[in-house]
Amino acid sequence: MAKNSLIITVVLSILMTVVPVYGQEFSFTHYTPESEINPLPSASVRDLHIDSEGYLWVVIFSSGLLRYDGHSTELYTSEDGLVSDSTNGLIEDRYGRIWVAASQGLSASEKPISAYGPGERIRFTNVLNGLELTVGQIEKRASLLLDSRDAIWVATPELIHRYTHDEPGLVAASV
Repeated sequence: MAKNSLIITVVLSILMTVVPVYGQEFSFTHYTPESEINPLPSASVRDLHIDSEGYLWVVIFSSGLLRYDGHSTELYTSEDGLVSDSTNGLIEDRYGRIWVAASQGLSASEKPISAYGPGERIRFTNVLNGLELTVGQIEKRASLLLDSRDAIWVATPELIHRYTHDEPGLVAASV
């Protein structure tokens, strides 16, 4: 028995000296405007959100939205239908529609993000189901909220807007 213990001890000692032992190693990547890989368009990050499809959204004031898939980024701006590039916040409703608060109003994805095909760019709009979304200054991330009943609340200096869904996910508004 002592001979077996001695052999195990010797084998383990040899393995520990020959094979390097590592603890967990985490790879950290810092994303800045100066990054060589996937640079940010601006250093003013206002919000982060992971959507139901697993993409990371970065809300960047003065530059729009950045969508990151783990390898590359896509920048979304007013050219993609956002009401403004000065974005402040982002939420996703239970139907998978992305809502974006900006300095000049509210935008939403034209359809749920799961309805877009691979490689298809998401389009944003400020009119859903014939209803014009909030126009006006939405200054802070806290001005765009999703409650437990899936109503979207938007605060501007003048009003508080509330958007609700009917059963098929169509949007209605109340002030």
